[in-house]
Amino acid sequence: MGKTLVNIENELINELFRQSLDCGEPDVSRCAEEAHRRLALNLIYTYLAERGVRDVDRIVPEYFITDGQAPTAMPFLFAEEIPELCEQLHVTYLNSGFREKDGVVKRVVSKENMVARGAVYTQKDVVENIVRNTLRNVKLTSDVRLLDFACGTGRFYCEMIKSLVSEGVEPRVAVCECVHANDIDSVAVNIARLKACSFLDEITEADLIRIASNVLCENALTTNQSPDLFSSKEQPMQYDAIVSNPPYLVLKPSYNTPHALAEDMRRQVSYYRTSGLYKYSIEGMLNLYQLSIERMLGKLKENGEMGVICPSTLFADKSSCKLRKHLLLKNKVRHISYFPENELLFENNVTQATNIFHLRKGGTTEEIEMTANGNCFKVSLNDIKSLFPDNMEIPLVSDMDWRILKKLSKFQKLKSIKHIRNKRGELDLTLDASYITTKPTGHRLVRGKMVSPEGMKKGGTEYVSEDFVGKKSDDYRRFDYGRARLAGQNICNIDNRQRLRFAFCEPSDILGNSCNYLSSDILTLRRLHVLLSSSLLNWRFKVTSSNNHINNYELDELPIVELDAIDAERIFASQPEKDEYVCALYGLDAEETRYICDR
Repeated sequence: MGKTLVNIENELINELFRQSLDCGEPDVSRCAEEAHRRLALNLIYTYLAERGVRDVDRIVPEYFITDGQAPTAMPFLFAEEIPELCEQLHVTYLNSGFREKDGVVKRVVSKENMVARGAVYTQKDVVENIVRNTLRNVKLTSDVRLLDFACGTGRFYCEMIKSLVSEGVEPRVAVCECVHANDIDSVAVNIARLKACSFLDEITEADLIRIASNVLCENALTTNQSPDLFSSKEQPMQYDAIVSNPPYLVLKPSYNTPHALAEDMRRQVSYYRTSGLYKYSIEGMLNLYQLSIERMLGKLKENGEMGVICPSTLFADKSSCKLRKHLLLKNKVRHISYFPENELLFENNVTQATNIFHLRKGGTTEEIEMTANGNCFKVSLNDIKSLFPDNMEIPLVSDMDWRILKKLSKFQKLKSIKHIRNKRGELDLTLDASYITTKPTGHRLVRGKMVSPEGMKKGGTEYVSEDFVGKKSDDYRRFDYGRARLAGQNICNIDNRQRLRFAFCEPSDILGNSCNYLSSDILTLRRLHVLLSSSLLNWRFKVTSSNNHINNYELDELPIVELDAIDAERIFASQPEKDEYVCALYGLDAEETRYICDR
């Protein structure tokens, strides 16, 4: 039946597209969106009619978002199938793109709709787990108030209703009083309202009034941006528990972002930075998931419970530092589970390194239960403060990793060694492109891809004109220009086994900004190279790196033994021999050394 509905939707899209051609205003995306909205409404109309709801022609436009459409019945469907079919249809739409060729619109598999909305649908068993672990600390009675924030089609919403019913709360009370939801996607909200109706033995207009009042179509990140009759300007209600899979969307247009969407992103950024609603989630590039977490905290009662699935960058990335500190220092973070990209927690093979975390609002965190790589253990807030005092990262790694991290924390950090300069490559490959030439000038251009673990790749057909050096600072010309340096890749895929890739460049080389570099005297650099080419420091870097960039501030945090203790003249017969040597310098025992060498 699901395939049949998709075929019906495809036919409707093409019908609307032919009409738009006749009007001289063809727009494939708009036709697809309109067809999807109409078909979903027809399914809702059919469901309510089959369930015997009176005056359905008036009821649907009154309590569902129709934008003036008069829905029609699809009598070949069984009522009990429709809520699930509606959800399947919407998930399929979000994972589709639409292309026109020779006057015919074809559906293709694409994530463009999903990405544009930041909408990723959680697998149902994951939903059950999050709701169960959030509500275990909540007294589930008819007085409780629960929220599914950014509900989509209502998977978390329905699971909370089931939890209440299993504890003896009447279904009508659970639906009409206890459980609330919101989302900006009007089709998804309509489907969530439909699913709410499926819990009732008899559907009355009074029920529909309550459902439409509790399941709102609104942008919950603002004070009032809603097309919905039932949305209040600002819901004053505080909730006993909130669960969510919030939208994941960085509000930064790319070169191929449509103009209208790019402008909307800029307006959103301006609003969030100036509205006064947000204090902790407006650092760096804004991401809707971080804004959502702060907004949820504002809607949660003191001592209320929250369970959220979100990108793993929340507990690792520098841009989320302020929010992370607020979560840890002003709330009790109970549990964090980490899931790598290859763990399929979402529909349609969406890959995303992910956290699930649970907290109680208020108080402070003392100890966090962690689940990572199949291991369960506890980490104290004191350890987090001690190991990562500046940004309070929480690398979601094993108990053994934490043990080694504690040993490494006793050593000085790279940034504390004053005679070592840690910088980005001096030539901006975009802004300084006019200085790049194929004519040999004596200054070879080094790009990041030329740096390898085995050394700097030979050759290179690009050079930099002599007058480039004249525009650089006196500081650069004094300490970096004409000196041997350790060049490193600035970008290296997060899944690569060896992330740190440093090699010596020639004194006359000019480094593009796809490189980082370290400059100092030659003996210091040779000793540093021993460390930077070891599995131990590569492991340490990977522990807190949350993206493909090799950031200078991350390099600054690397622990460095006393450099005088390193034998720069030693020649290692193999990588394992070097790794054992470096691990011994840092005081690792045999078990810890084997663990690092196996990474």
